[in-house]
Amino acid sequence: AKRRSDMKLTFKYLDIKGLGEPIRLALTVGGLPFEDVRLSYDDVVALKGVAGDLTKHNGSPFGQVPVLEIDGRPFGQSGALLRWVGRECGLYPSGMKQLRVDMVEDTLADVRRVMAPNWYKNAMARKPKDGKLPRSTMLSEQQVASVRWMVQEEYLPERMWQIERLLMEENDPDANGWFVCGKELSIADLSLYVMLEGLLGICPKANTYCKGITAEKALMHCPRLVRLIKEVANHPKIAAWNKEKWGKHYDEGTGGVTADLHFQKLGLNLRPKPKTEPKKQAEPVNPLKFLLIVALYVVLMILAVQFILPGRTGGFNTPKAGQAKGSSLGGGEL
Repeated sequence: AKRRSDMKLTFKYLDIKGLGEPIRLALTVGGLPFEDVRLSYDDVVALKGVAGDLTKHNGSPFGQVPVLEIDGRPFGQSGALLRWVGRECGLYPSGMKQLRVDMVEDTLADVRRVMAPNWYKNAMARKPKDGKLPRSTMLSEQQVASVRWMVQEEYLPERMWQIERLLMEENDPDANGWFVCGKELSIADLSLYVMLEGLLGICPKANTYCKGITAEKALMHCPRLVRLIKEVANHPKIAAWNKEKWGKHYDEGTGGVTADLHFQKLGLNLRPKPKTEPKKQAEPVNPLKFLLIVALYVVLMILAVQFILPGRTGGFNTPKAGQAKGSSLGGGEL
């Protein structure tokens, strides 16, 4: 097998952080030299396939990025690449520590899945053949807003709290470390850092992560997660990478990349999570559904007046008080 230093690595991804940045950071922290290629969306389309030959691709095995070329051979899928690089760089442990890392990675994958409709404004992801979004499953603005509300109010806070509880298993983080595996930095810490930095809006020009969704509420009761973000950001190699590659994008008013300073700028304070569940905020009502319900109610009331009530009272022509039952307006027996 080749030594790590002998491998020629080329990493291809868009000029954003997104799913590619944890891999870039792992390569950087692990000291694996690599060529950092930034692609346009047109470049990604060109990687998908060879015209006229379905048996070949043009540099991306699954028609997506990121792609890592190892000695000229391309490999895809961000999770697989991150684990491989992590193992090569000592950032993907074994045994029970691996389980902790994988639990966090899978939880973040769950979060990304529920964010997908907001990314694409579609119930489905891009089609694997041509990268286009299917028109038949496009979502309305109201549907996208409902997804965004549900992610921000329900899914993201609970998922971040579950990870916070995992970190709380360490009773003395000052002595034993703030990362997912204590003092050992892992790919899970890098993934958390990139996602939450983006959702906190610390580097918006390079890492919005998911427009319209923020992490302030989700991290309100998660001081250990916030500290983890700070510890990753202050890692010497990561700080140097951010300054070199993304420095022009950072807002100096936030103090660079530290989440706690960002919280101070926003006037937010971390606070203990209450032991009892607070009263939930009502889910927003779809105005179209509301109007349909009102219309249905009106129709039912009209039907009740026209058909049900007359039958119970003997009809609308029931004799008035003081009028004989046998009488009629046209005369009859007296």
